Amino acid sequence: MEGHVLGPQVTSRQIAIVAAVAVLGDIVVAVGDVAAKRWTLGHGGHFLIAAAGCYAVTTAFWFVVLKTVGDLGRSTVLWASGGLVVASLIGWLWFREPMTANKVAGVLLSVAGLILCSL
Repeated sequence: MEGHVLGPQVTSRQIAIVAAVAVLGDIVVAVGDVAAKRWTLGHGGHFLIAAAGCYAVTTAFWFVVLKTVGDLGRSTVLWASGGLVVASLIGWLWFREPMTANKVAGVLLSVAGLILCSL
C-alpha cells in the first residue's frame, strides 16, 4: 500500500508516534463519551454538542493512525482496542458501571487481538 509510513522495517520512533496519536485520540473520544453519557442522563444539549465536537476532532487522529499504519485491519484493531480499554475504565470509575468478568475478558481479548494483529 503506497503512502503509509509503517512498513516491514518499523522504527521505534514510528511506533511511539502512532501509539501517542492513538492514545491522544482515545483520550479525546473518551471526553466525548463522557459528554455523550451526561447528555443521555438529561444534563442538557450542550453535552451533545461537546460530544459531537470531540468525535469530529477524533476523526483527524484516526486519519493519522490509518495513514501511518497503512493497514486498515491493524489500524482498526489498534484504535478500537484502545478505545475499549479507556471507555471501560471511565464507565467503571466515573459512572460506577459494573466491571463484570465478561467485560474484563472482552477487554483482555481485545488487547490480545491487537498484539496478534501487530505480529
